[in-house]
Amino acid sequence: MDLVEKYPPVDTFEEAIQLMDNYSWRELHLVAVHPEYAEFIQFEMKNSHKLNRRKFMNPHGPSTSAVAESITEELNKKGYDVYYDHGQASKFVGKIAVSIEKKLGREKEISQMDIAVIERNLSGERNLRRVIALIEIEETTDNPKKLIGDIFAVLLGTSAFLLGGEQVDVGEWTTLIIIGKGADHKYRDDKICEMALKARFTLATNNSNIGNIVIKSFSEDKPLKNLLVRQIKKAIQRI
Repeated sequence: MDLVEKYPPVDTFEEAIQLMDNYSWRELHLVAVHPEYAEFIQFEMKNSHKLNRRKFMNPHGPSTSAVAESITEELNKKGYDVYYDHGQASKFVGKIAVSIEKKLGREKEISQMDIAVIERNLSGERNLRRVIALIEIEETTDNPKKLIGDIFAVLLGTSAFLLGGEQVDVGEWTTLIIIGKGADHKYRDDKICEMALKARFTLATNNSNIGNIVIKSFSEDKPLKNLLVRQIKKAIQRI
């Protein structure tokens, strides 16, 4: 059993700290720190109690985490890896970031996604793993302004990265799936997707090459898992 998690290199100290945030490093006793990073580390540790308090008061993404875990095994058998932003620490759990540049950094990041379905093997001219589906799940709302914001926060990006700084390939093979909790607004949601697909051609960003955009709603009568599985299957069939 390999007890060491291996991640691709990162470009900044802040990105390295983000990797460490999958573990409870702030609870350790600080012995020594390089002077160049002392102020940053002291700030992070000083505010760790606030971070933990926010997590306790407002646990984020419980349904997202559960549904991502439930679909992982089936998709793994088909050659796809499922990454998601909430859940127990592992190499598949962590930030899925959209950047406005070809590198990842705090000032370059414009969005974070809840789930990404990634081809396991490298492919294409850029020799990166392809993103089959980028998924954002709004567990408390289907507000159209929020859904539109979710769409364009991805389309305005130049690149996408997984936990550890691995860049993945977004393109016409990618489906952007936005799911909100609420009543079904098929006409409204379809029109938003239609207009967003037309508007993407004016953006001239790499992520504007996304091949398809869908907005769906889930509720007690339309369980999130069943809805998400159907949309991922359609995304795979597209390629």
